[in-house]
Parts: sequence; structure tokens; C-alpha cells
Amino acid sequence: MSKEKMSPEQKKGLHTVILGYFMVQFALVPVAAMLPSVSRDLGLTMTESGWIMAIYLLSLTGLLLISGRIGDQFGDKKVFTTGTVIFLVASIACGFAASYMQLFLFRALQGIGTALMSGNALSIISKLFPEGGLRARAFGKVTSAAAFGSLIGICISTIFLQFFSWRLIFWITIPMAILVLCLVYTIKEKKVEATSAKIDLRGALLIYVIIVSTVFYVSAIPDFGSCSPTAGGMQALTCQPLFPFVVPLFLIGLTLLLIKVERQAEQPILILHEFKNQLFVSSLGANFILHLAMINVTFFVPFLVEDGLGMAPVYAGIVLISVEFMNAIFPRIGGAIYDRTGSNAIRPIGMGIILSGFIIYWFVLGSTSLIPYILVGAWIGAGMGIFWSVNNNVIMNSIKGNYQGFASGMLETTRQMGHTFASAISAVAMTLGVMSSDVSLQIHGHGSGGGGNLDASTIFDGSKNIIMVSILLALIGFRLAFYQERKASVLTEEAPAQQQ
Repeated sequence: MSKEKMSPEQKKGLHTVILGYFMVQFALVPVAAMLPSVSRDLGLTMTESGWIMAIYLLSLTGLLLISGRIGDQFGDKKVFTTGTVIFLVASIACGFAASYMQLFLFRALQGIGTALMSGNALSIISKLFPEGGLRARAFGKVTSAAAFGSLIGICISTIFLQFFSWRLIFWITIPMAILVLCLVYTIKEKKVEATSAKIDLRGALLIYVIIVSTVFYVSAIPDFGSCSPTAGGMQALTCQPLFPFVVPLFLIGLTLLLIKVERQAEQPILILHEFKNQLFVSSLGANFILHLAMINVTFFVPFLVEDGLGMAPVYAGIVLISVEFMNAIFPRIGGAIYDRTGSNAIRPIGMGIILSGFIIYWFVLGSTSLIPYILVGAWIGAGMGIFWSVNNNVIMNSIKGNYQGFASGMLETTRQMGHTFASAISAVAMTLGVMSSDVSLQIHGHGSGGGGNLDASTIFDGSKNIIMVSILLALIGFRLAFYQERKASVLTEEAPAQQQ
């Protein structure tokens, strides 16, 4: 049983990362809610509004792994600090944006800053807290901060949009960023050994193109076979008959080229031999499934409550808050239990709770009362919180040596990719539920409080599809959660010194 207490240095470092994690999550969620106000003020089209959100996510997701490896080479504290400065400058600039192009560029810059911070945050924690001891508890607090950031961001943005201006939502993070910069200088970073090796620019470029292309392709999946060949812009490309087949071949070719480049690189971005580490790979897969499940819930609940049950949007918000609140509370509990017991059963229990929650959702679907959906949502949120913090700890523990930035970057990349895949999978699953109906699914305009275009039976069919997919994925995640640290220890110790 761990009875250790945090040192002052550990507390300062943990508080720095917690505030940084809270800040970026706080800033992420409100942007979707403010888009209608931004569009009215700047005269944006629906497509332009979508790109204000998309460019941030593309910058963030595409650079997470790269930023983690740069942290390994030059120091995670330096990269984290640089990211905070970029985020601060971009947030100020976003609030002053006077045109679509200005806001587009500043949001891209904000995404870069977030990637530099997020890609190195858990690496900093890993170095401050030795394996065992208080590490899992520290990860639990960081994870809770992310969930609370999303939760509070939703509440604050609603107030600001109602009574003030969308510009203030960008500026509210300014004092947070300044405080992070003040705190980060209190962290004592071990001196990184000087290296003459250059940054692996070829590998970085290939990784960015592969990730961004994958995100773009997955986001376009709901349009396959349903969009008009006469459509313009990006949709004109995704509507081409060969698009669904050509892009995967293109991605396979780039991946093979990336492997060749990384084997030759002196300081590769992608540490290939770590993919022989079963614990590392299985835990990343479980992380991907966890965040995919999170977004699946976020996607179908508004449709279910508003169009299926005919209730006002506020009631959908109550269900989602029940999920987020428990997801914010339980990471600290799961981390504390893991620190005290070191039990390998915690991850399977967490994923098992998620799995059982989706199974219960299947059976209560059709209930006209909101109570079952709130209770099951809270149950799933608790499972997510328990699994999330402990799985993060396992991922970071599974990588030895000077590759903590790589582990942190991979963890965050699989998290964001899970969100991306979930949006596409949920849209397709819901669309299949309306195929037998004469109505069309309007992703960006549902929620009519009972006055929408989708009848209840159609919504229930679509929700069942999403729940079934979530059950199957949670089953895979449940199996992956049983991989334990002892299975990977030998591989990690015997990993070759060179990056093959």
C-alpha cells in the first residue's frame, strides 16, 4: 500500500500540467457552441464555420506524436512551454479576428500550441513521478482536469454567448495561460543530453500527411454513396466513385514509405520496435476504443432525447452532464486505488462497466422516462473515468528509457483518432436507421424538442445501431484490458538500442 506524499516539486509540476490540460479542454468544447454566433458576426458560410473547428483538430491531431518526440529530443518542459506561448498568442488573436481567413489561421496556430502542450504533458508527469508510488494518482488528477475542463467549458460558454460576446470565450483562457507559464518555470527538468541528430523532418511530414488524410477520409465516410456528383468544394472530391478505394491504397503506400524512412532515420519520430510491445499496443488500442465510446454517447443522446423522446435540448444536456460529471470524478478514484493496490483487475473492471452500460442502454431504449438514460449515462461515465486514468498510467509505464514523449504523443493521438472515427461511425450507424424512412438525417440541425423531421421509431433504430457498434467495440476493449504489464516487460527490456 502506497503511503507516499508528494514533494513540493511534484506538486508544482502536477498543478502546472493539470491547469494546462484543463485550459486546452476548456477552450475546445465551447468553440462548437459559439460557431453560430461567429458565423453571424463574420458572415461565414456553413462550410467556413465547419473549417473553423476542423483546422484546429487537424493541427492538433496531426502534430501530437511529432511534438512528443521533439520533447524527447529537446526537453518536454521546453516544448510544453513553447506550446503554451503559442496557445496564448493564438487565443488573443482569435478574439480580435475580423475575417474568416484570420480566424482560420489563428485557430490553426491554436491547434499547434495545444499539440505541443498535450503531446508532452503526460511525459512531464512520468518523469516527476517514478513508476509505482503516486504516478497513477497523478494521472488520475490530470485526467479529471480534462473532463472538468470540458464540463465547465460548456457551462461558461453558454453564459458568455447569452450575455456577452463569443470573443471573450477565447480571452478567458488568457489568465490561465499566463499562470501556466509562471508555474512551468518552477519545474526542474533533467538536462537533456546534447545530440547532433537533426529532427526527422521527412518522418514528421509523412506522419502528418497520413494522420490528416486519415482524418479527412474517415470524416467523409458518411457521404459515401449519398452525396451529389455535382457538389462543389471538398464534397466534389469525396463524391467521386473511386475515392473510397483510392485513398486507402494511398495511405498504405505512405505507411510503407514511412516505415522505410523511420528505419533509416537517426532520431526517428516513430519508434518502430516499441510496436512489438504487446502491452503498449493493446493499451493504445483500448485507449482508442475508450474515446470512441465517449463520442458515440455524445452523438446519439441528443438525437434520442430531443427527437426520440420529444424533449427540449436542456434534457439532453442533463444526460450528457451525468456522463461527464462521473467521468471527471472517477479518474482520481481509479488512480488512487491503483496506487494503493497495483491491481491488474482495475482496467477490466472499468471497461466492463462501460460494456455493461451499453448493454443496459440497449434494453432501456424506448423508455419514455429520462431517468434510466441519466443513470446509465452516469454508470458508463464512472467506468470511463476508472479505466481512463489507469490505462494512461499503464501506457506510460510500458515504455522505458527516453521515449516518454513518444508514449505521450501516441496516447494523445489515439485519443483524438478515437473521437474522429466515432463521429463517422455514429453518423453512418444513425443513417442506416433512417434509410427505410423518407426523412433525411440533418447532423447539424437536429434537436427540435419534438418538432424535428425524424420520427421516434427512426431515432430508436439509429440509436440501436450505434449502441450495438459500441457493445462490439467495448467487447474488444474488454479483451485488450486483460493484457498486463508482465507480458510486455521482457520485450521492453530486450528492445534494441537502435531504432530499427
